[in-house]
Amino acid sequence: MNILSGLAANPALPTSLMLRMLQPTAMADALPYLAWRSHLPEQVVEAFIGHRDATVRECFAVNPHVSAETRSKLARDPVLRVRRALAAGPEWRRFQRRTTPLTDAAYGLLTHDPCIEVRCELARNWQTPAPVLTVLAADPEPEVRRTMCPGWDRLPEHAKAALLDDVDPSVRRAAWLRAYRERPELLDAILAGDDAAQIVGEAPLPRAMAESYARSDDPGHRHLAAGNPHLDRDLVEELSADPDPRVRLMISLRPELTEAKRSAIAYDPELYQVHVPLSWIRDRFTDASAMVHYARSAHVVLRRSVACNPDLGPDLVERLAHDDDPAVRLLLAEHHPDAPAALLLRVVMDDAGYSEGELTGRPRFPGAGLARFADSPHSRERRLVVLDPQASADVIERLSHDEERRVRMAMARDPRLPVPRILALLRDSDDQVAFSAAANPALPAGAMAQLVQTAGETEGRLW
Repeated sequence: MNILSGLAANPALPTSLMLRMLQPTAMADALPYLAWRSHLPEQVVEAFIGHRDATVRECFAVNPHVSAETRSKLARDPVLRVRRALAAGPEWRRFQRRTTPLTDAAYGLLTHDPCIEVRCELARNWQTPAPVLTVLAADPEPEVRRTMCPGWDRLPEHAKAALLDDVDPSVRRAAWLRAYRERPELLDAILAGDDAAQIVGEAPLPRAMAESYARSDDPGHRHLAAGNPHLDRDLVEELSADPDPRVRLMISLRPELTEAKRSAIAYDPELYQVHVPLSWIRDRFTDASAMVHYARSAHVVLRRSVACNPDLGPDLVERLAHDDDPAVRLLLAEHHPDAPAALLLRVVMDDAGYSEGELTGRPRFPGAGLARFADSPHSRERRLVVLDPQASADVIERLSHDEERRVRMAMARDPRLPVPRILALLRDSDDQVAFSAAANPALPAGAMAQLVQTAGETEGRLW
């Protein structure tokens, strides 16, 4: 992260400078900030697509904001890694709500791309439409057919049947591992194979196999058994007193346990490092009585799972908004569209991490009055002053001298900051503060041009 990266993210960056910055040698760090902007002028878009350097085109291929028609132009790119990036698409967790799929024509080209890597990336892509997956299910290369098996639930029955009887044994095994729930007759064959461990944690097991895992010397095997929903009661009771704390935690998360039985287990909820919600709670999101029950649970992982439900009623939202666990409050704020203003402020003050920008940008976020924190002894509160639309330029300028880096970062990006101070912060000893100053839309265009000029001269070229 450097000054050029901040400049590339600056919403006021002129088109002419965007075009000058499209130099991959000097822009190695800054290129993603420019390539992934949400509002690129058409001239810059065309410069990205037609750029002579494949690195630039590859980076632009995963821009989550441009239209399907625009990104789809790269489906004919002559360089493999560009087409592979296009087929892979933007990262799912960050951009699932924003990205548009490709055009039908682009999918047609990528589905029949001569390079197997492109077709495999398309098979993995969370956005690939079911008709395209159906074509990939009949791909001539076994690796492609095997790679797309995780999209099993989106395939039509005839495609599933073909994969289950595939001529390649590795493809058949991959299909069996996905199909055994609907085709229980496959289970014995799967459990007899070397990859049986993949379903030990979820499939109905013969008693002998369940015992071998539940009583194994390997705690990893016991952990798998502890999560199996079909495990017999006596084995559950044995594992509830297991010497390994992770095994006991997994037992404590079983859906059939009463609150009393859960509380009798010596578990540490902070050992749970898997994403919530728990699958069995997610399956009950529409069950109002179940949500009430689990929202009152003493087990914090269960409450965290309920907090991920975006359709909770006002009573449960109010209850979980005052939960003692910071993660419960954060998850509720992240997932619920009607999260209360007081909750949004509290989780941001508690440190919302990567979610802070999204939460503070919501209409309900209570920015008015945050200037009252200008003299707070807590830096986490001082940096919130910038979110107050009524905060004065003098206050913003004063806090831009704050000893805490994150406070200076917040102020450096605010357009109320006087220009001389923005220019001074470009020379801040902390690179992230300088980045924020370079991203300030109040930075004069002349100063932006000088930064680009200086970077070009440093690289031994005059752009």
